[in-house]
Amino acid sequence: MSPDRTIVRVVTARSARHITSPPLAIAGAVVMGTEIGYVRLLSEQGSFPSIDARVAWVLIVLLGMAVLAGIGAVARSPAVRAALAAACAAVLLPLGVLAAFSIGLPLLAAGTIAVAVWGGALRETSDRSAFPSITAGIAAFVALALGLVATG
Repeated sequence: MSPDRTIVRVVTARSARHITSPPLAIAGAVVMGTEIGYVRLLSEQGSFPSIDARVAWVLIVLLGMAVLAGIGAVARSPAVRAALAAACAAVLLPLGVLAAFSIGLPLLAAGTIAVAVWGGALRETSDRSAFPSITAGIAAFVALALGLVATG
């Protein structure tokens, strides 16, 4: 076996140990893949890079949700994981419904995974308080809605 393959195996094994929520990592990967596909679709239609403000906002939101899901996937604290999963779910589900005829289906799938992770993380928390995660979800939804209205 070559040294390069050994290094890849060691890095992969170490990285896998740090993921505390594989489903949230999958949701983040789905969102990132959807964003890449959306950018490719826009470029094939000839509308990229000259996109309007709403499309730019959606691309920013998708990138943000992929990052939040990635952070949540490695978060050791169940309360932090619950808050990040709630924020992802509160954005991905409505955005998936709004974009149902283009990129909505993978967003709905990722949002559903985030809901499942949120519930599991809430069961793991010691205080069982859902208030911080509900607050994070509401804040994320409000940010999405304000951005969509402002770019309208």
